[in-house]
Amino acid sequence: MAPQQEYVVGKMPYNCKVSIEIPIRNDTAHAVRLAFASADCGCVSNGANVVLAPGKAGTIAVNLDRVRAGLFSRKVVYSISGAGSMEPVVITIRGECTHELLTPGASSLGKLTPGEEVTVPIEVHDVWTNHWRIVSGEQFSGPTSGEVVIGDGETEVTVRAPELSSKRCEWKYRFQLESLHEPREACEGFVALACQVTNGVFSTDDLYVGVVDVDESALVSRTFQLERPDVDFSKAVLEGDHADAIEVRVNDLDFEVNVNPDVEMRPGLHKVSFRLPKSPDSPGQRRPETKGTGVSISWMVLP
Repeated sequence: MAPQQEYVVGKMPYNCKVSIEIPIRNDTAHAVRLAFASADCGCVSNGANVVLAPGKAGTIAVNLDRVRAGLFSRKVVYSISGAGSMEPVVITIRGECTHELLTPGASSLGKLTPGEEVTVPIEVHDVWTNHWRIVSGEQFSGPTSGEVVIGDGETEVTVRAPELSSKRCEWKYRFQLESLHEPREACEGFVALACQVTNGVFSTDDLYVGVVDVDESALVSRTFQLERPDVDFSKAVLEGDHADAIEVRVNDLDFEVNVNPDVEMRPGLHKVSFRLPKSPDSPGQRRPETKGTGVSISWMVLP
């Protein structure tokens, strides 16, 4: 039984009470009794005293009550009696108090198409699976999404990407948890999910071709990258003023846009919409081929 011992608890929930069982072994030839003597913080308390027979192992229950967020180190001193004169045992408890009690915590869902739904399972962090259970949850930030479903040992949320494309979308959820052991304590856990909403076809939602100088009468061309090679552009439409000045060519993953300077255009920024019609969902298909959205194509005409 070493007089100096260290026990690492890892991550623990923020602002709640946690009971930790620290393993200890009596390596003497006599039965010993360990009694709580002192601690370096009022947030530490002890359970019942422990009596160990020679060569036997057991546990010491230590309670940590509402430790502040961040890394922490606490020392607990135990006196030993029953084996003659022995030095007290000093146990150093190290860990981190965190809001990240749940997984996935903060997670990126990658790219989603407008209107696409994704279901994400929410779980208690592995270290605390046997200590806490989720009793309720709610969304408190982000676009309107699916409900939080809490079942028997399973919790999941369903997020739905907005119908309009945007660069980034984020949802935040707050969960209430209850301890599985006495005394029944409660705490909160948080989950943040994010994604990039795209139409699933283009690498960007705004295609800028460049500057057109009508005096030079030179064709202005730019090639953009496509995200998917399996999209049928035969029914795509160009809408907006001077759509007749635009020519689009598709070759594998290259999307080439040409602006014809011979079309009469006023000076300034011009923008047209390149839109794909919505394709019906196929049975069992996670993503429809297109969602009826498109991109804007813009160019600048010099005076």
